[in-house]
Amino acid sequence: RRGGGGGDDAALVGDISLNLFEEFWYGGDTTAQRDEFEPANEVERNLLDTLSSYVPRMVLRKLMRDSAPILCPEVEHFKAAVLFADISGFTPLTERLGAKGKEGVELLTTTLNKFFGQLVSIVHSFGGDIVKYAGDAILAQWPTDHDMFTMSMMACQCAMALQERLHNFPVEGGVLTLHSGVACGELIALYVGGLNNRMEYLVDGKPLTDMSSCEKDAASGEVYISPDVYALVQKHIKYKIVPNKENVLLEGIARPMSIVALRDKLPLLTDMQNNMKGFLPRAVLRHIKDSKTGKIAYLGELRTVTVMFVNLSMTFRGEQDVPLLQNAISAIQNQLDRFEGTLRQFIVDDKGVVLIAVWGLPPLAHENDPERAVEAALNMVTPLLDLQVFPSIGVTTGRVFCGDVGSEERREYAVVGDVVNLSARLMAAAKQGILTDDTTYQMSQKSIEFQALDPIKVKGKKDAQKIFKPLKPLRNRREVKRNAQAGANEELVGRTKEVKVFTEIVQRLRTADHTHQCQCLIIQGDAGIGKCLARDTRVLLHDGAVRRVQHVRVGDVLMGEHSAPRRVVAVARGRERMATVRFVAADHEQQHEHGA
Repeated sequence: RRGGGGGDDAALVGDISLNLFEEFWYGGDTTAQRDEFEPANEVERNLLDTLSSYVPRMVLRKLMRDSAPILCPEVEHFKAAVLFADISGFTPLTERLGAKGKEGVELLTTTLNKFFGQLVSIVHSFGGDIVKYAGDAILAQWPTDHDMFTMSMMACQCAMALQERLHNFPVEGGVLTLHSGVACGELIALYVGGLNNRMEYLVDGKPLTDMSSCEKDAASGEVYISPDVYALVQKHIKYKIVPNKENVLLEGIARPMSIVALRDKLPLLTDMQNNMKGFLPRAVLRHIKDSKTGKIAYLGELRTVTVMFVNLSMTFRGEQDVPLLQNAISAIQNQLDRFEGTLRQFIVDDKGVVLIAVWGLPPLAHENDPERAVEAALNMVTPLLDLQVFPSIGVTTGRVFCGDVGSEERREYAVVGDVVNLSARLMAAAKQGILTDDTTYQMSQKSIEFQALDPIKVKGKKDAQKIFKPLKPLRNRREVKRNAQAGANEELVGRTKEVKVFTEIVQRLRTADHTHQCQCLIIQGDAGIGKCLARDTRVLLHDGAVRRVQHVRVGDVLMGEHSAPRRVVAVARGRERMATVRFVAADHEQQHEHGA
C-alpha cells in the first residue's frame, strides 16, 4: 500500500483486495451443500429475487451460511466503512406531485425510481451494501474482516460518483441535491423484533456517530470524511482541511483504486424464503402472495395514514444493551399488533434509537387509525417505563406517498411526505412524552382526552404548529383483531349500515330467477378497507346463497349454478359511484347489463 503505484504492485494490491472481499462474502457459504433447495422453476427464481431485493446483502450472507430461523435478538460484529447520503428536495417533490392525483403519483413513482435506481446501481458497482432507506437518505456499508483501507476507498469513490452523477438531479419543478458523510470502524449488526416473524436488521457503532457528524458538516454538493477515514486514504484523495472542523472535506480522488465489488449475484435458495419474508412489510407480502410470476410491479400510491415516531431515549452502548433493546421493541411490537399498525423501520442514528410505525397501510386500514395510533402510544409507555426506557413519541396524520423506492436490485417500501417529517419533529419536541398534531387530535378527540398545548415552531414549517398531549381514552376499546388469513371466523366491524344493505341485496339475489339474468353484487372501496375480508370470509354470504365470490375483471367468465356462463366485457364506474358490469354470454352474443 505504501507504494500505491501502478504496474505489477497495483495489480497485486487489487488481487489481494478482491480475494479478501470475496472471502468475506463467500467464506462459510453452505449453499452448495443445500442444493435440494435450488429453485425448481422460473417462478421460484423470480420470487427469491423479489424477496432478496427488500433485504440487505448482509442478511443474505447470513442465510448463505445458515438457513435456520433467525431467533431475535442475534448479533454480528465486523468492521466497515459507512456512507450516509442525504437527499434534499425529496419531500417537496412528493407534495407537489401528490397534489396532481393519480397522474402525479405515477410521475412521482417514475421519478423516484429513476433517481434511486441509479443510486442503487452506483453503490453496488463500488461493492456497497444498502442497509436502509432512512427517510430522505440512504445508509450504505462496506463490511470487511481485515481490509479497512480498500473498503474506505470504495466508500469515498462511491460518494464522489454519487455527487457527480446525482447532485442537482432534475425533477419536475426543481432538483434533488446530495450531501454525504463517510466514516469507518467497528460495527455491531442486530437482528431484533420477531413478533409474528417481523424483524429488523440494524447496525450501530462509533462509525455511525462519526458519519452523522460528517453529514452535518457537509453543505449541499459536499462530502466530508471522518478522521479515521482520512488517516487511511489521505495519500489517495484530494482534500481540504477546514478550520474549526474535525472532519475533512473530500474534494476528489487523486489515485483511484480498481473497483472491488461482487461479480455475481449472491446465491439464493428456497430455504431462505421464510427468513427473508420477516423483513418485509405486509403491504409487500400481500402483493407477492397474489403474484403468479414471482415478480411484482413497483408499488406506489397516495394514502392518508397516521405516522408514529418513537425515540427510546436510551444510549445504545453495544452488545450489553441488546437484551434491553429487544425487550423494548417487543413491548412496542405488542402494541402495534394489538392496534393493527405496521412497523415501518427501526434505526439507530444521531437521534438515538428510533422506531417508526404507520397506521393505514394495506392490507390493514381503519376509519379510526388516528385513534388506534394514539391509544397504542398511550399503552406502550408503561411497559417501556418498566424497562427504565423513557420514550418520546410524535403522532401525525395526513396524506403521504406509500410505495417502493429503489430498483429491482435493492428497494424498500417507503412512506414519504411532509406529515412524516412533522412526526419526527414532534417526537423531538415531546421530551419523554407524547405529542400529536392538530389533524390527529381532530380525528380522535371523541375517543381520547387531550390537553391542548401552546403551538410550537418546527423545522420545515413556516407557521407555528398546534400540538396536543393525549391523556387517556374516554371509553374502553372493544378489541377486534383482523387477520386476513383467519377466514370465516372474523367479523367486519363498524359497517352496520353497509352490511344491512348487502344482506338485502343478497336476499334478492337468492330469491331471483337466474335463468335469464346474471345477478351480481359489487363491493367497491379504497385499498385496505376490507373488501377482501368480505370476499374471503363470506361474512355477507353466510347462508350459502351465492356460490362464488371473486374479484371481477374484464375477460372473467362468471359461472352461475342456474345460468349460462357470462363473460365480463366491460366494468365502468359512473359519476354517482355506481358500478356497471357488462356481460356477454360465453356461448353467444346476447349481452346483459347489471348495475349495482
